[in-house]
Amino acid sequence: MALAAALSKTAAAGTAQVAVTAQVSESTAVPGLSGAPGAATTTPITGQGQIDLTKAAGQFSLTLPATEGGSAQVVFSGGNLYLDIPALSAFTGGKPWISLALGGPSTVTVPSQAKILSILQQTATVTTVGPATVSGQATTEYLAQVDLGKVLALLVPAGSPAKGSPTTAGSHRTTRSGLLGPIPVDVWVNAQGLVVQVGVQTTVLGLTVQGTAGLSGFGSPVTVTAPPADQTVSGSSLLQGLGGKLFGGGVPTTSA
Repeated sequence: MALAAALSKTAAAGTAQVAVTAQVSESTAVPGLSGAPGAATTTPITGQGQIDLTKAAGQFSLTLPATEGGSAQVVFSGGNLYLDIPALSAFTGGKPWISLALGGPSTVTVPSQAKILSILQQTATVTTVGPATVSGQATTEYLAQVDLGKVLALLVPAGSPAKGSPTTAGSHRTTRSGLLGPIPVDVWVNAQGLVVQVGVQTTVLGLTVQGTAGLSGFGSPVTVTAPPADQTVSGSSLLQGLGGKLFGGGVPTTSA
């Protein structure tokens, strides 16, 4: 499969520069995003960053509307995700970064083309859309309908508490969690067999997320630096604190 070969070659490059363009549309306003309660809004996001696939690391600088703080920084490294979102500074006790444990590895072995093909065959339906021009270069566009639940089933051991209980939701989700399902992912591959753009659109909890990521500078040096521990606040602790303010105690739970 041509797409499997392109994904394998791109992963083997190890690093890349990434340009992100996205918009988040709310059918009903969600607390913490722009717009009065009940108002439908669209939030544009642009950004630049770099990724190191061999170390499962990356960092991005994002531009947001002024109503959302104007900017944000995102770093993932060492199995952790770090967010610097000025709009949330009132809740972080003066520390600029929120840390979230992803539980992932600090290094990654790039899978073989055969392994990638196997994963695609088990988790996605791929069709060839046809020729397209991306950033001035000729490409072939592919559309993959990716079943996120099947991806999780392959990557996360059954019964894993760290990643086996996803909380995102959308329509027609039919996985073991009952919350995830197929989403369309467009992939553009250039004449050199490298993935140069990825696009996705999905709806989660009333939010429609549409975005593209352009890749370039394959194999270029990348340095990702996690923020100092004394500049971060635990995301789980932050949620507990917000739960106390909103509900007069801890975050509410439901029995299984």
